Amino acid sequence: MFHFLKTHPWATSRYTPILISAVFCFIFALFGVFNRPFFPVDETRYLTVAWEMWSKGEWILPTLNLEAYHHKPPILFWLIMSGWSFFGVNDAVGLAIPYIICFVAAISVARFARALLPTRAYVPPLTTLLFLGSFPVLLYGNLLMFDVLLIIPTMLGITAIWQYAHTQQGRHIFLFALAVGFGVLAKGPVILLHILFPVLLMRFWAPQNVKGENWAVAFTGAVAIGAVIALAWAVPAAIKGGPEFAYKIFWGQSAGRMKDSFDHDRPLWWYLPFLPLLILPWATSPALWRGFKFLKIIPEQNVIRFLLLWITPVFLCFCFISGKQVHYLFPLLPGVFLLMAVALDEVRDDLKRYDFLAPFIIALFLALLPFLGKVFAEHFALVIKGVHVETTLNNVSATISLACGALIIFLMALSLRSQNLIRIGLLTSFAMLVFIAGFHMEFKKGFYKNYDLQPIADIIQKNPNIPLAFTRNYHGEWGYLARLDRPVQQLAVNELSAWFKKNPTGMAFIRTKDETEFKDYDVLYRMPFRMTADYAVVVPKRRAASYQK
Repeated sequence: MFHFLKTHPWATSRYTPILISAVFCFIFALFGVFNRPFFPVDETRYLTVAWEMWSKGEWILPTLNLEAYHHKPPILFWLIMSGWSFFGVNDAVGLAIPYIICFVAAISVARFARALLPTRAYVPPLTTLLFLGSFPVLLYGNLLMFDVLLIIPTMLGITAIWQYAHTQQGRHIFLFALAVGFGVLAKGPVILLHILFPVLLMRFWAPQNVKGENWAVAFTGAVAIGAVIALAWAVPAAIKGGPEFAYKIFWGQSAGRMKDSFDHDRPLWWYLPFLPLLILPWATSPALWRGFKFLKIIPEQNVIRFLLLWITPVFLCFCFISGKQVHYLFPLLPGVFLLMAVALDEVRDDLKRYDFLAPFIIALFLALLPFLGKVFAEHFALVIKGVHVETTLNNVSATISLACGALIIFLMALSLRSQNLIRIGLLTSFAMLVFIAGFHMEFKKGFYKNYDLQPIADIIQKNPNIPLAFTRNYHGEWGYLARLDRPVQQLAVNELSAWFKKNPTGMAFIRTKDETEFKDYDVLYRMPFRMTADYAVVVPKRRAASYQK
């Protein structure tokens, strides 16, 4: 064993990606868990769904505001509820789960890279570093959402396709079936879009000894097994939820939104301007672009074809689907980062001194954004035109931002003294980690206060059993935060006066950009929301004294 440690470079050990991911995600979580709130409306909504299921002992039918919730399948809710089963109902569970998901996703990315390129020892750790240090993963890896989670079954399925083609071992078909089943339970049938193209296009990349008939039978059976796994939840949930819920989960949330999205309907070209952001900061490295020239001549052309035949058609399909969000593309990122890792591996022995200077400058700029926001708060307020922009930016101390900038400069200086690609990648990734850690610390008492709905939840808890109403659309913003066991009625603003006449002891919540909407009521509490709006907790005139604030 000691001989192995002396002779085998640490960078090429199969355990290096695991160690990098564990340390990275631990630090990532350390700053996120203790500094940020749950962000409305998505995170608070998903927590509320999990809370309602938990409080009723219900593991099959998700509900929101005590009505069947068909928008998302259950795995994320099950993860939250499982955490509560072990540690009790507390915020730390919900805050920690995204980082656990990020860790498992990083490990699955390393496994994917090793399976496709087993002879390139530097590629798995490098792909892991590119993944963890990327701008989108650092931004969304904090959040209790579904798209980083979907990377895990996507990687399982794509890796299984490759391994089955090269080994013909049945266990890879079983793993593909698991990827289908758990992918559907993670985010729905969209998992099939993410993983089926390499199956359908196998004749363009698979070894010649793979027989098309056997291939078709094997993967048709795997999809069927995956469907059975998903249906084991969907059928009981449909029975419990009723006909409308059944229609939504079997059609409306998949095929229905592809053609006519009820949300996020955007034009065909909408993703294109965001593509550079998805590969920051690595896209700014000259070494990467020098390395891309070699992808046409490397021996592993079958790997390049496989990746392109996976990534390209999936991306084009997402362009044609009407509902678009940047994070819908996240399961494709590992394939992109693997291509980038191969390109960098090609120039590993010919690195220039300043090849990674630009990625460090990107990290430095991002780290200094809170400081720049404070310095130019007045100018930002004129551009963004939000009522709370200047106040929010002025609440930033900027000290932490400057300290993070200094630390990034130090990491950059260390990288300039190294010719080791993995070490430079590690330093660059940690520079990006410094940026996001600084954001969390800087914004805890400033920007994040505009998203923290806990004060409103506290007011609800101090006034139990009273009727509750919400103007406009209620997304479960404080169902979990206030541990609600009763529904919140949704109203139009002009219906609120009549509602108070029927519910004189009630309490209502108004989210608005127009202060006149709550001038006819007593305001128990008011807070800025985001940069442009306010939340107000209101009660009938001259009744405020009867409520606990």
